[in-house]
Amino acid sequence: MSEKQKPIRVVVVEDNLADREIIQEFFVAPSGRQLEFSFFEDGEAAHDYLDHNTGDIVILDINLPKISGFEILKKIKSGEKRGSIVVILTSSPNPEEIEKAYNLDVNSYIIKPIEFNAFKDKLKVMANYLIDIIEKPK
Repeated sequence: MSEKQKPIRVVVVEDNLADREIIQEFFVAPSGRQLEFSFFEDGEAAHDYLDHNTGDIVILDINLPKISGFEILKKIKSGEKRGSIVVILTSSPNPEEIEKAYNLDVNSYIIKPIEFNAFKDKLKVMANYLIDIIEKPK
């Protein structure tokens, strides 16, 4: 199976059920590439999953129950899973959190729009960029 035919593994760590459902519906590959989602509603479950698994793309909230998104980001970027593209998708526009995320090597920090149509449009643009535009090292 060629690299372009393999499903893209997307790990979503988000404690808000409605946001998880919106991500699953609207984060789609314009090219039709298949996506395999793994969803986690708290940081601890995601942390445990990432002990033995990886994602090609990790969509991560910051404010999570049990373990923060920053701790998960540290785990990913300090270990052998460094190749994962990590996007923080959060409602927090806090400049200190943005700076902290980039200091921990996040690939992108995106503010979740409150308005539904803006949120779904942003997810479509994210998917297009992360899946069909950028190139990762093999």
